[in-house]
Amino acid sequence: MGPSALLASVGRACAQETDARILQLRVLDEIRRSVAFDAFAFVLTDPVTSVGTSPLADVPCLPELPRLIRLKYLTAVDHARRRLRIAVRGDGR
Repeated sequence: MGPSALLASVGRACAQETDARILQLRVLDEIRRSVAFDAFAFVLTDPVTSVGTSPLADVPCLPELPRLIRLKYLTAVDHARRRLRIAVRGDGR
């Protein structure tokens, strides 16, 4: 499945599913059809507050999960997203 088809499939799942956990599992199934992975940490994000909700993870070493999450927030990509939100909203949330 190509990127456009994957995005469309995930979009359909998001539009159809109201239960957060079932949505996450459906999205993971869709992604797994295109991308091989053996671990994940999947958090839904409230679009208004940017607060993570409904964490779902399958990682080889569960005690390392907090470190994995911390490292995600330290990446340049996440930093750029935060700066963009600040620019768009005009605040630091």
